[in-house]
Amino acid sequence: YKRKRGRFMLTQILGFFTAILIFIVDTFPMYPGPDVLHQGINPDPRPYVQHSGTAGYIFKEGDVELPFRLVKPENIEEGKTYPLVVYLHGSGERGKNNIAQMQRSLLRGVKKHGEPCYIIMPQVFEDKTWTSDGYDAALTRLIEYMLKLYAVDSDRIYITGISMGGAGVLDQLLRHPGKYAAAMPVCGYTDVEDLTAFAGTPMWLAHNSGDNVVSADYSRRIYAAVKDISEAKYTEYDRAGHNAWDRFYSDPEVWNWAFSKTL
Repeated sequence: YKRKRGRFMLTQILGFFTAILIFIVDTFPMYPGPDVLHQGINPDPRPYVQHSGTAGYIFKEGDVELPFRLVKPENIEEGKTYPLVVYLHGSGERGKNNIAQMQRSLLRGVKKHGEPCYIIMPQVFEDKTWTSDGYDAALTRLIEYMLKLYAVDSDRIYITGISMGGAGVLDQLLRHPGKYAAAMPVCGYTDVEDLTAFAGTPMWLAHNSGDNVVSADYSRRIYAAVKDISEAKYTEYDRAGHNAWDRFYSDPEVWNWAFSKTL
């Protein structure tokens, strides 16, 4: 009895210290200094307990540093190319811990309803947005590196994002017409009046009708402007709150539609 009790207490103590270690590693990771990072893709040396099976990197382009996580197809066949999904996070996931931007419902949705593919999830620093100076160039170069280093199908690059990331998706379409095979801005927004640049890209917008952070009027206006000049879909959920993405990314039809698109 004493021996069993001793083993139980030891297990409890080890579990307690493991939990503390996980909290420290995930909350206070040491970001590499600027003298360590070179231009291009750098391995992120920090240990990740959360999503430990997903590779972490830091991309540097000029003065911009872009931490990102990379998901690869589980079984890569020689001579075959795979789609690339680019995910842009919202304002609440900014930072440089390379953790907060990991979008669980998207990862689950792609795994359950999509195809084998590459997924990149970059992260902007706390005081930046996807339209801040240098970030378009960094994202553009990162995608170019993906095409160069991995078996990515250049005709099947899809982009999606939530809230601030949805605005980033729309900004990408304005800057790079015809680059993406499909776009899915969720709770996105833009104040640009001329939206004709969206015409070349199939788009599926989504929003909650009672969104109290970003008004659904943004998605309604975009859809109304492009539905007659491009392939466009719009889903508006009859619910309050900002989070429309968990429901959207869990919809199998979203991924069936997205992966069917090609340039």
